[in-house]
Amino acid sequence: MMNFDLAVAVAGVVGTYAFLRAWLHFTQDTREPPPVEDSIPFLSPVIAMASKGAKFHQQMKDKYKLPIYTLRLPGSRLYVINDTALIPVLQRQVRTLSISPIMVRVFSHFMGVSQPGLAIMGRDPVQDHGFVHQITIETSKGLAPGPNLDDLNAKAVNILNASLEHAPTKVQMFEWASHEIMMATTNAVYGPRNPFKDPAVRAAYYKLEGGLITLITGFLPSLLAKEALKARRVISEAFLKYYAEGGLEEASVYARNRYQYPSSLGVPLEDVAKMETGGSIGLISNTMPATFWTLYHTFSNPTVLEDCREEVKKAIREKDGESYLDLAYIKSSCPLLVSTMQESFRVHSVGMSARAVVEDHFLDGKYLLKKGSTVLIPSTVQHSSPTAWGQNVDEFNPRRFIKEPKAKHNPVAFRAFGGGATLCPGRHFASTEILAFASIILLRFDIKPVADSWDTDLYKETNAAFRIPKHDIDVELNLRDSRKWHMFFSEPGKPMEISSEDIRSAAEKA
Repeated sequence: MMNFDLAVAVAGVVGTYAFLRAWLHFTQDTREPPPVEDSIPFLSPVIAMASKGAKFHQQMKDKYKLPIYTLRLPGSRLYVINDTALIPVLQRQVRTLSISPIMVRVFSHFMGVSQPGLAIMGRDPVQDHGFVHQITIETSKGLAPGPNLDDLNAKAVNILNASLEHAPTKVQMFEWASHEIMMATTNAVYGPRNPFKDPAVRAAYYKLEGGLITLITGFLPSLLAKEALKARRVISEAFLKYYAEGGLEEASVYARNRYQYPSSLGVPLEDVAKMETGGSIGLISNTMPATFWTLYHTFSNPTVLEDCREEVKKAIREKDGESYLDLAYIKSSCPLLVSTMQESFRVHSVGMSARAVVEDHFLDGKYLLKKGSTVLIPSTVQHSSPTAWGQNVDEFNPRRFIKEPKAKHNPVAFRAFGGGATLCPGRHFASTEILAFASIILLRFDIKPVADSWDTDLYKETNAAFRIPKHDIDVELNLRDSRKWHMFFSEPGKPMEISSEDIRSAAEKA
């Protein structure tokens, strides 16, 4: 009897496997990108992605050496791009291959927007007049290079500078840098009534960030993301209180636009607060680890440290016995510091860009992308490409982004801020803030690890787009300059060439 039951079980497994294998074969169009990781149909990719994390797509690139491939998941398809040359082709299809349906899912699943709110925010998602497109425009108004951004950056940097007057002598570097950036950014954006001044809101933020992926998937959030759901409620209620108390009266253009536009369409106030709760993730989650890695790679290399200090010193202006730091000079004339920051982005970014396939499309006239599927561009794949970056791609090269004849790279392969329609509107704000913070620290402090070791060999992946150190580093902050410092822009509104789009725009204006 035992052998019979075993035989039946084995037959059931074999039959199920054969059925799934046949289903996979007959539902995969030969014109689609080749399917990979299908030893267990529909389940192998899920298992591999869960176990390998951000390394998965890089391993798939090395294993199969395909320009683009298909991952068949239960009920869906993922098309993953490896070939850098396909990225501009994809990004030109702003409606057929669109971020908007994905954003509607984020509104619903991650932000928890109500059905009445979603009816407005999800309306005509791929059209220019749709909410997704228009809220991006309104957000960009406060973050695009110009007077609004200069004002926002100046406020954030002055808050950082003032905070350093009371810096402790010993800190855990990641925790300290993250807190400084969180408070400077949110105080500058939201003004004196900033909800993040409340420690309970800050604690909730980290719990919400930790549940990001689970909430977006929408798979049993009430069971698998209980803490994240509670945290979302804490932050959204804090924003409701902020609105009720007139917090926006002294807030940035960015914050006011993100409130006024959805409100003008009739989005319920509770949903506006939920949208801003989710938006806070995009506002600070990447800037915090990016700041840490920029400081780490600047201070842990004695040569880079010395050379960056010499660069930054040239941005100092003296007046009436006080020192003024020209942030425009930092952005335009400190190539090693800027390159070190960008290389930190390249090495430690683990995010990816996503597009929904709105209708069947032949990408580059070669690859059939089926309606209802998703296209992914993993930054880890592009940032580890020897073709794009050279044979030393696995090394941290602080001079990689310096414009020299022998140091060329493909700017399209730099994906730390996404690209095309999903290019991060806050990239200039974040980059200027990071550079300013690093410059102030370079001028005012020496940073030394307590254990005489800068070891960060071990990373861990969070739900944001950057690795963070698995273990924080205890460091000493030793004051080297106690002068009074001020920040200013000698050339207001000057953008940085961060993304390939910025580089192309600068070339067109030249």
